[in-house]
Amino acid sequence: MKFSLRFLSLVVFSVVFVSQAQIIYKHNFDAPTGAFLVDSDGDAFAWALHDFQDGEGMVATSNNIFSPIQPQRADNWLICGPVDLSASSRPYLYWKAKASGATHTPEKLKLYVFTDLPMTVQNTILTDEIDTSAVYKETFTMRAEVGYRNHQIDLSELKGEDSVYFAFRHQSDSPVFGLNLDDLVISDVVNSSMDISIVEPSRAYFSEGLGNEVHYYKTLLTPDDMLQLSFKIGNYGSEFSGGEFAYTINGVHQSIALSNSIARNDQKKVDMSLGLGSHKITARVIDTSGQLVSEKVVYHVKVSEPVPDIRITDTYGNVYRLYDELRSGKTILLDFFASWCGPCEISTPKINKLWDSFGRGASSFQVFGVTTDPQDSYSVINNLDWGAEYPKFAASNQTKRLYDHFERTVGGQDAIPFFLMICPDKENPAYSKISWFSNGWSDDDEVRQAALSCNASLSLVDGSESKPFSLFPNPAYQLTYLELNLESRGQVDIKVFNNLGQAVYLKNSIMSAGTHRLELPLELLDSGLHYVQLKSNHQVFVEKLHVVK
Repeated sequence: MKFSLRFLSLVVFSVVFVSQAQIIYKHNFDAPTGAFLVDSDGDAFAWALHDFQDGEGMVATSNNIFSPIQPQRADNWLICGPVDLSASSRPYLYWKAKASGATHTPEKLKLYVFTDLPMTVQNTILTDEIDTSAVYKETFTMRAEVGYRNHQIDLSELKGEDSVYFAFRHQSDSPVFGLNLDDLVISDVVNSSMDISIVEPSRAYFSEGLGNEVHYYKTLLTPDDMLQLSFKIGNYGSEFSGGEFAYTINGVHQSIALSNSIARNDQKKVDMSLGLGSHKITARVIDTSGQLVSEKVVYHVKVSEPVPDIRITDTYGNVYRLYDELRSGKTILLDFFASWCGPCEISTPKINKLWDSFGRGASSFQVFGVTTDPQDSYSVINNLDWGAEYPKFAASNQTKRLYDHFERTVGGQDAIPFFLMICPDKENPAYSKISWFSNGWSDDDEVRQAALSCNASLSLVDGSESKPFSLFPNPAYQLTYLELNLESRGQVDIKVFNNLGQAVYLKNSIMSAGTHRLELPLELLDSGLHYVQLKSNHQVFVEKLHVVK
């Protein structure tokens, strides 16, 4: 049996409200803050958060379909509390749930209510003996062909208690199963008690719980796109006969009429759209008499472009601006790593080999290695001896922004190594396409193909491809010639890059079809490895040149 510390910071949002709105406790799984998650069967699978894109937003889900230890058994606990009912008059517990596995599979969900947290729970040793310490327990059975079902339990006998815990236990012996849980609310039903929660439009959201305020992060794929938001408005008190959903966006007040009544344990949705920028949204429900009948919720929503404009300096002092690289037509592979990361040491030489085969940054392909560890200074990175010759960047506010943005955008796992491929949009680099990403190094050929899918001409800079030019002698001691054979008249651009990717020689001219021989000025080149890039007829070719002086 295992206690999941990772999700201690991911699961329950508990608030006590003292206004007329009598919602005592709520968790709509839109804010990640603490609950006990216990994996009783020790299969490393416990309750987790997931968006099934079914209109509910993020929900808690329990399954172990991929478990290598207990593939046909689940015993997962979600334990919430303590909840203070000392000022309540008639408290009710609400939630909704559904099975999400095979259609023939019944799923069992047991609910336990405690007035004291049993020692077995504190020690995360949960057995069937816990039944004896529960003041309330009931088993619910659900099938996958049935959608979410609302449930409610009268807790009136516990009014006056200052410490109440409730636990959901998912038990299953079926080979394929899943159980989803959402909208946990404890409310005093004497008055209208309206709950407001945001519905996430996709897993691409990243959220943080900061007290009663929740932060969301979302990117839009096109400049004219809009973020569609939905708010769930639920009634967990006496019948709501009508009123309005009042909200402000960045200080501008608006409202939407809720003309129809909302029965207890029922919900309505309100939709809105947001454009680019940072938005602060406050929302509340007011009844027909003008009384506030909900809590006041505050959401901070950042809506961003897919690619941020970042200017960073590598460990050798070279300055790069991400938008400039994309405007030049370069496909960018981002390698997020840290000096302590063992898998990063393994993946680095593979990335360097790919970078080398595609022209070492001199062609339309570039690799940026970005550390995620604040302790990784320039000197630490340069002395790793992992074989990385591509540009690398020490920790800074800009590199942190870069990692946070892309990890949130693609819904990553907050882990390294983390890789991401960006296909350039020369006209609008902010909307360049994130074409591929991976937590951990993938198959070498998969990464190569991801690069080629952005720019098929990259294959022409691979050493295995024939090139329309050659260098001789090579290595070069006193002079060297570039000989090229052109099939047609056209613009020819020649660039020579040093080992840091800096252009040290440029030549642009119109050349006729046929064979040409040009002498390269070695006096401009330092001793060491260089890369000669030829652009002709919309194709790019690269050859290594060794200069010895």
